[in-house]
Amino acid sequence: MHNQTKSLIESFNNLNIVQQARVLQFIFKEETEKTLKSIENILLERFGNEYKDKYQTWISILKIKDLMDIKYFILSDVDHGETLGKYLYNDYFDYDLIYIPSLNGFKSFDDFLFTLLHEFAHLTGACKRLKRKGVSSSNINRSYAKEELRAEFSSQKLADYFKIYGEQRENRDDIINDWLNMINNDYRVIKRLNRDSDKIVRYIQRLNLNSYEG
Repeated sequence: MHNQTKSLIESFNNLNIVQQARVLQFIFKEETEKTLKSIENILLERFGNEYKDKYQTWISILKIKDLMDIKYFILSDVDHGETLGKYLYNDYFDYDLIYIPSLNGFKSFDDFLFTLLHEFAHLTGACKRLKRKGVSSSNINRSYAKEELRAEFSSQKLADYFKIYGEQRENRDDIINDWLNMINNDYRVIKRLNRDSDKIVRYIQRLNLNSYEG
């Protein structure tokens, strides 16, 4: 059924809102039932001492996920290709999901954590959070590029905040340049997106502080 899950994820943005809600429900049920080990055991088995060393960071990120009320968070140990992380968003039914297809694509636990922060940055744009346009854009266009740049800028700042390093963080220049080219390297737009990323970072930092106060 993993191949069916992959197919549904790839077609998600082309579905209507009712179909999207059904897909999210299906993915949650199917993938969760097939994950026989706990997430902690899967991460420990894959990353070993790296996971132990960054355990408190991992706990902080999990608490932020809960405070953001991200409905579904799924790990599968089956390889789904090159995609490291993906977010699916359906605001009409108040559903969103961060999907990590496989841990095989991550060279380090820091790479995994960085990818999660990137997807968190996207999902701050939901109506129940920062209410940002372009989060659910399905076409790779100027609007899509802007949202990717917000997430790129935010994840770099959040990586500083959580002291996360690794290849995924360091090797972003080509990806960022591709998105910048799609907005014609417009300085005014870049400045505005950078301000947006500051809002995202402050939002997540505030949740992190709230998690300790709670």
